[in-house]
Amino acid sequence: MRDQNFFTQAEIDQMLAEVYSEFSLFERNQGEEEEADGLARKAMGLSEQNRGYERMTVKLNALEASVRCAQIVPMPEVIAQDIQTQRGQITVLPGAMSHTSTLTAHRNRSGVKLENIPHWNFIAPDRRQVQEDTIRAAKAAPEKFINAYRNDARSFEGQYVNSDLFKEVFAAYAASRESRRRYNNPVHSTAAVLAAALFVENLQAPRESERTTVYFLTGSPGAGKTSMVLKTAELPKDAVMLFEGQMANFDVSRDKIQKVLDAGYQPKIIVVHARVEDAFDKTVQRYNEIGRGSSIHTISSIVGGLPDSLQQLHNLFGPSLSLDIVDVRDRANPVQWQGFENIDILRSEGNYESIKQRLQARVHQQREAGKISEGTCRQALSLSPRDWPRAGFGAAWKASKRVRQTGG
Repeated sequence: MRDQNFFTQAEIDQMLAEVYSEFSLFERNQGEEEEADGLARKAMGLSEQNRGYERMTVKLNALEASVRCAQIVPMPEVIAQDIQTQRGQITVLPGAMSHTSTLTAHRNRSGVKLENIPHWNFIAPDRRQVQEDTIRAAKAAPEKFINAYRNDARSFEGQYVNSDLFKEVFAAYAASRESRRRYNNPVHSTAAVLAAALFVENLQAPRESERTTVYFLTGSPGAGKTSMVLKTAELPKDAVMLFEGQMANFDVSRDKIQKVLDAGYQPKIIVVHARVEDAFDKTVQRYNEIGRGSSIHTISSIVGGLPDSLQQLHNLFGPSLSLDIVDVRDRANPVQWQGFENIDILRSEGNYESIKQRLQARVHQQREAGKISEGTCRQALSLSPRDWPRAGFGAAWKASKRVRQTGG
């Protein structure tokens, strides 16, 4: 007779396979997107050697028009080549560019430009369907979702750009706390791409003389970034916009900052720095209250990777980029630091591995003490929000504990 206290090894392997499948596909999609973006930049003559020339407004406007209308526009100094990607074919001829199918972006009839939207490999059919429906709707009418976001009072008419807040424009996600729990990941990629489109749209909007700065608000999930914005009920007077998002990825952050500088604005990064255990507890509270949590992997990646990314950004942009750190490790006595010479403060929480180990220990401790539910535990460990067949999650937990203690 089977011992109901534990999963079989096959069932444990199945759980692990689900996690690895989702993460590996996501990482692979990211890699393909970055590769395709690099090929497209090369095809359009946007290499480092002639980047300055190609940034001329007239040239970029003509290039964007060619993409939108699928027309041929003269492009000197472009090497003839054919580039084939999963997302379509780009054929570049000497002196001309022909757009056939898609680039790394989708431009609809309204003129809103969307980056490629990565797909996750969800096992549950309803999660796959929500992802597909969301991507399809966003590509068909991105302006509909951007306008809905601007009309949300929490977005300050779109000046506050936050991909998590963008998720609220999707009915399948926003319907309830339970729907947020189940569909947070399926709508994540689309929300992030819409946020990126609004970011560009804000940079291209008519200038207001008193608005000179683009703020980047970053830090761990649960650090208190969004609360800090919403509690003040207003943005800085000089803000073109405030973009909230992770900046632990140097390449993505570099591109956004470069766009700000190219638009003639001053970029400024604000980091909210909290103890990771405190931040994790806040994400658990948020998950229980509204349904949107965060995984150990995400928190560890952001907090562990942020210092090095910021140092690289400082090395690249120098005095053109400024940094403030809001240190809330002691919530009762927050401290504000200014300047990149204070980056080491952000290393106080450790690297990815050490943070992950601390948070894993916290999850185990809180689960065994009955302080967090099975569903909360699953989302923290990046497992799908559903029960496994023939046994509760408690059995899987005991099985993993047995492996940790005995090594098999």
